[in-house]
Amino acid sequence: QKENVQPSPFRVVWNYPDESCQLRNIDLELSKYGIVTNEPRTFVGNEIATLYSSKVGLWPSFEDDNITQPINGGIPQLANLTAHLDQLRKDIAKQIPASSTGYAVLDQEEWRTLYDLNYGMYTVYKHASVVEANNKQGSAEEEWNKSAREFMEQSLLEARAVRPNAHWGYYLYPQTWGDAEQTRAVNDRISWLCRASTGIYPSIYLRDMTSSEMKQRVESTLNEAIRMRAMYGQASTPIVAYTIVQADNFFSKDILDYAIGLSAEMGIDGVIIWGSSRRFKPNPAEKCNGIKKYVHDILGPYVSQLTDKFTNCSIRLCGGRGRCVRKDYARSISRHTGSVFPDRPGSTC
Repeated sequence: QKENVQPSPFRVVWNYPDESCQLRNIDLELSKYGIVTNEPRTFVGNEIATLYSSKVGLWPSFEDDNITQPINGGIPQLANLTAHLDQLRKDIAKQIPASSTGYAVLDQEEWRTLYDLNYGMYTVYKHASVVEANNKQGSAEEEWNKSAREFMEQSLLEARAVRPNAHWGYYLYPQTWGDAEQTRAVNDRISWLCRASTGIYPSIYLRDMTSSEMKQRVESTLNEAIRMRAMYGQASTPIVAYTIVQADNFFSKDILDYAIGLSAEMGIDGVIIWGSSRRFKPNPAEKCNGIKKYVHDILGPYVSQLTDKFTNCSIRLCGGRGRCVRKDYARSISRHTGSVFPDRPGSTC
């Protein structure tokens, strides 16, 4: 009986700081098109909570990447993990509803988890680690990797304890690193992060790319997320990719086909549409009306048609208890994960 079936639709979640639109009584009408929003409409809420490291806990970092201006110790080795976890607990309890079953994302981009990945703009963390290791006659790399893991892993476990029904994970993990072999090698070294996560949140921001580059970016990123979940996570852990739509740089339908459509075809759980509050300045009303028009003309109908398509496919092929995957991607996923899919034309579940 179709009315008793619980489909597993592809979800499109709105994570845009559009409070300025609400203050001006400009309704973006997102729910009309099945786009998921927090209720009440806040940036951090019951459906989606992106928690920036500057807003929760006591994460170590450097002001303006200046080694002489440490914040909370500067590096994990010198930070107070106990105080951080205590503050993190309080901040999460204050910001996320107790009943939340949504996507809860820790966004810590100040430094990278593995010592040898802290190159380029992250080099200050290597330099500070070398200074600290020399003071103790230790190994900068070993001490960094140990302390960074403790900070990342314990933060995740603490968050899960405070809001156990939310899906917790880190923004940007897993990433891709060069070719597929290098990507697997790096991410396998931080498999503990996937094991501790109850949500997986890679990034598929598509900026200044050709069609083939966008396709490659989405496929490589999501294939790696699917592989990591299969090897180290739980099958029930949602994979939800972040993408970006800015108030002055809207996606065309062609780009939506990669950012949202291709994600759905690969069988992940959904996408989170993120945007920056800076994009509403200096003319908030004009920006809000521009977003509303974009939602009405392009984004909304696209999402509505896509989610209807995948919900109906789930009911038709999966009995409403699975998610449809385009067949060529199902074969690719099978190669990466060893999963076996039913042999059906077109899409499978």
